[in-house]
Amino acid sequence: MTELKKGLLEFKEIELEDVEAFTKIFESSGHMGSDASFATMYLWGKRYGIKAAVKDGFVIKIFGEENDKKYSYPCGKGDIKSVIETIKQDSIERYGKFIGLAMLTDENKEELEQLYPGEFTYEEMGGSADYIYLRTNLADLPGKKYHAKRNHISKFKRLYPEYRFEKLGKETFDDALTVAAKWCAVNGCTGSGGESLGAEYCAINRAFYNFDTLGMFGGVLYVNDEPVAMTAASRINDKVCDVNFEKALNFDGAYAMINNCFAQTYTDYDLLNREEDMGIEGLRKAKLSYYPERVLTRYAAIPKE
Repeated sequence: MTELKKGLLEFKEIELEDVEAFTKIFESSGHMGSDASFATMYLWGKRYGIKAAVKDGFVIKIFGEENDKKYSYPCGKGDIKSVIETIKQDSIERYGKFIGLAMLTDENKEELEQLYPGEFTYEEMGGSADYIYLRTNLADLPGKKYHAKRNHISKFKRLYPEYRFEKLGKETFDDALTVAAKWCAVNGCTGSGGESLGAEYCAINRAFYNFDTLGMFGGVLYVNDEPVAMTAASRINDKVCDVNFEKALNFDGAYAMINNCFAQTYTDYDLLNREEDMGIEGLRKAKLSYYPERVLTRYAAIPKE
């Protein structure tokens, strides 16, 4: 990967040794986004060219292709205007101008506008919004709006009465990887168009290899002792977790079932962040069908000329 041009901030690749420092900062921010999960940043850092710097209690990320770099909005707690000024200077040193900020939430956008009134235009970053759900809704599937989901689960239980859900751990890693590998084989993780799916399979392997250090958890769904679905998640803060991976094989209702089992099992969290739709219409509809408590829309802040 091409080295970053020199600037004021010291950006570095994300390493496991950063987990404690970065997690402390992320949790202090109260941010609910998947980008405030250290595990997410670590697992996808190389794929998306993410590097990070710490400045005055904030984590700042730079990511993207060499000709399309982006600075993330600072995540942390403290004097954010001072940190943004540092980002401005860093950008000027690297690129000759301030290239702006990315991955802003509505709250970030409001804050930036108060700090720099009229200095930015804002563009929605399509496909980057996180879908955040009340855990109890996904666990209980209450009311008429979840009627279809309850039917999917009832059908699964009727078709596959010999099912069980096991927590993810050393004893179940191989079974979870079997699900991911079979899913990959069916959905074309190799060859033309499969690069991103193959990268996801690599990220799952990396997650399991560093499972405890990353503080991950999840489960495997079995039918007649055959693993048919897997899920893995990581903590964002004491209220929110990030569902990093979820894969199911061609068993009717398996996705609905593992989603429900996960929500019923991990009761320490109020909210489940099931990440973005990546601009895929089918994925967007699937995520909306579970009635998110909030869609965490993201914006780019572009400096006015």
